[in-house]
Amino acid sequence: MSYLSVVIAICLVCVCHAGTFPFSDCMRTNNERNSNNIVHVNAATASPFPVVVPGPVDIVGNLDVYKNITGPLQMSLSVKRKVLGLWVPIPCISNVGSCTYDDVCSLLSSSFMKDGTANCPPQLSGEGLPCTCPIPAGHYELRHGHFQIPELSGVWSWLASGDYQIRATLTDKARSTQVACHSMDMSIGAPCSFFSCLFG
Repeated sequence: MSYLSVVIAICLVCVCHAGTFPFSDCMRTNNERNSNNIVHVNAATASPFPVVVPGPVDIVGNLDVYKNITGPLQMSLSVKRKVLGLWVPIPCISNVGSCTYDDVCSLLSSSFMKDGTANCPPQLSGEGLPCTCPIPAGHYELRHGHFQIPELSGVWSWLASGDYQIRATLTDKARSTQVACHSMDMSIGAPCSFFSCLFG
């Protein structure tokens, strides 16, 4: 599985509203859609939940794309982890964490285009879901998304378990306008060591 496939799997997990962890579309007020909003996740579930890292996870969900996505779209992730009762921002290291990706469409193309043809992960291609721009407006469903979350190593190994707050936003760079926003509190489970059990 490629690096970006793993990032997509983690992002999908981050918008799951399983267990007791709240999930919201931060562009909606009183459940009314903002006219600038182009993407809305209707529902998503992950099993097992909390997700165990490393390990398999099955993701099922659906979303609506209200306008054709052609780019350039900037994606910003804000990730915080609960440490000793405080929410601590996770910095962006090696394109993981609280990062900003300047052009989502270019990132998708560089990861999934091969000889001018989209080479989508089987979890998406098997259900006819796009992985590169343009993404046509429409309703999309992931019915059988089975992913393998790899073991986190090095500086990221301590992120394999804990409570997190995640916020993802998309901005239309041409208009300097926010076009999507989702936020969530979630937990990731893992066999803990003495220190992670004590402080995690």
